[in-house]
Amino acid sequence: MELSVVVVEEVAGTLVRGGWVLVPLFAVGLAAWFFGILQWAALGGMLRDADGFAERLVAERMPASREACDDLLDEARAGWKARSGAHLRTVARLAAAAPLLGLLGTVTGMRESFRTIMVHGFGNPVLLADGISEALLTTQAGLVVAFPLVLLSAFLKNRAKLADQAMEQAFVRRRNAMEAGA
Repeated sequence: MELSVVVVEEVAGTLVRGGWVLVPLFAVGLAAWFFGILQWAALGGMLRDADGFAERLVAERMPASREACDDLLDEARAGWKARSGAHLRTVARLAAAAPLLGLLGTVTGMRESFRTIMVHGFGNPVLLADGISEALLTTQAGLVVAFPLVLLSAFLKNRAKLADQAMEQAFVRRRNAMEAGA
């Protein structure tokens, strides 16, 4: 219990010292992780259901010829790619926005430091420390938020490629089985 109070106080102190930029920065991080987890779950389901998807699609539409089957494959590929990449761009864009928000916090913190110098001069380094602390905290927070999101984005892109390949292979297997049975 005591440890949790210390952690909450430390986080609250960091948020106060980091300034207003930390609020949208952490909101960007939470939103990106939310969309990333949604995408991860969707891709997992797509990987497990590639064969079933191909089976249902062929059973519903039963193409008459190889050309019709290829057209169906192209149509299915477009729909599958849209589903497999639904939130990839969102996660990547939010990951790119995080260091920019950190940079904004750096600028606001340094501006605060220069304002303090203008009002109080160089006589009190404690007053300068607040602006410098804000600048460094927001820079650090922007990088801490962005780095794992960049890794998550790359992981999800690779997983989407795997899902696309699995669907294509399942569809080709189904088409070949259909042709062998005909």
